[in-house]
Amino acid sequence: MLNSTLAKKLFIRGCDDSKDSSRTQTCQRQREAERRARLGGRVLRLEIYQGTADALDRLCMAGGFAEPAELITQLIHSADNLQKRDVSRFNELAI
Repeated sequence: MLNSTLAKKLFIRGCDDSKDSSRTQTCQRQREAERRARLGGRVLRLEIYQGTADALDRLCMAGGFAEPAELITQLIHSADNLQKRDVSRFNELAI
């Protein structure tokens, strides 16, 4: 995660009017890093295997989620709310 000082150091002059594709991609990465820094975001790299991928696909379909990241975000917040309300039910789910 980048802090705002580091994000400022990564500023590249001429990003808005660049025609060079490598420069454009660099600028896009810079904007994404700045946005993550501003929002306190971080990238979560996750390796899954076929059984987990199939379960993820089924859950996305059942919940009407277009992107697995949306489902994972919702599940994290739901699990967090559950553990705040009822730790024993959360423990049943998590184990």
